Amino acid sequence: NISDNIVRTVAGFLNADGGTLFIGVSDDGDAYGLEEDIKLTRRKDLDGLENELNQLISFSVSKEVSAAKIRISLPKFQGRVIAKVEVMKANSPVFMKTSRLQNKFYVRIGNATNTMSVESAFNYISQHDWSN
Repeated sequence: NISDNIVRTVAGFLNADGGTLFIGVSDDGDAYGLEEDIKLTRRKDLDGLENELNQLISFSVSKEVSAAKIRISLPKFQGRVIAKVEVMKANSPVFMKTSRLQNKFYVRIGNATNTMSVESAFNYISQHDWSN
């Protein structure tokens, strides 16, 4: 669920105007950090966490989009390691591949990521300015 939430938010940013996702920070701005998550990676270090985040995103939204439009860093915030995922606006619609291998279209509206029906996605795609 957390993995799907991350890539869903990234896809929503790509299909809107871009944005920044902070992982390891609560909605009220307090850092809870990713130290426990680091222990769950194969390599059990910061490089391993960054690598697994990159793999998760590039599997879900394509390597080309991930390489060109997404930057991941692991800064310290309030003394804890967090992930900062900077997402630029995509040049064309991005469909997210979920863990069930379904393609979904997400867009960021305000502070929420929303899935769109086929009809809504078609209308949004045809009316959205994809130029950067």
